[in-house]
Amino acid sequence: MVRYGARHVNFLSHDRLLGEGVPALAHVGAALPDLWPLLAVRPLPLVVLRRLRASGERDAATLAYGIAHHMHADAAFHGHHVFEARMASAARRLRSHLDTLRHPGLAAHVLVEMLLDRWLIDRDPQLVDAYYDHFSDAGRRRACDLSSEEPGVRDDLAGVLDRFTVSRFLADYATFEGIALRLVRTLRRVGVLGEDEIDLAALAADVGALRDELESGSEALLEDVAARVEASLVDAGIAPP
Repeated sequence: MVRYGARHVNFLSHDRLLGEGVPALAHVGAALPDLWPLLAVRPLPLVVLRRLRASGERDAATLAYGIAHHMHADAAFHGHHVFEARMASAARRLRSHLDTLRHPGLAAHVLVEMLLDRWLIDRDPQLVDAYYDHFSDAGRRRACDLSSEEPGVRDDLAGVLDRFTVSRFLADYATFEGIALRLVRTLRRVGVLGEDEIDLAALAADVGALRDELESGSEALLEDVAARVEASLVDAGIAPP
């Protein structure tokens, strides 16, 4: 079973914000900030970005753009009043299912991000396949070689990227049961949820109800975040590759 990011799991939402027309390596770069926490030695994103930009290589600039885009998108998402309101609603629902939950805010954060990806899958069921198509063997290896000068770190990242691509866990978001199971596993993995038995069917039903509750505002949220990210990148002098 592949492990994945401790709390940020909206890979498809980030990819949607990245937009079409950018090289596949940028899409790989946009996934790295959520995969780095799985490494034995976690890279410092700003250090990686400085080295990539200083190299002068086109591939390095492309990878750096994906990483930076993700970081700016995270800032826009997590400070958005709609995202915060969704977290509050999700936390209220989760408290009734997860008795041993120690950090309902983190759990709500994870669930809201999963449901954003689920909303995108509902609109385009082929989106998961299209997303994983960006992660070719050569592209993953190139990302590893560029993102670190340490052989051990490169090999560790290669293993994480391979498992991430092969597992295709985003396909589980297509069902509410899949989301509920992934949510519970994530929260247990990061140590904020105990091992007590959970009624996954009841949790999945509430996940479905929350998805319906949040559906109407998802397009507006993503459009507003996209505009904020674009403005933030322009202010930072970061241009698409």
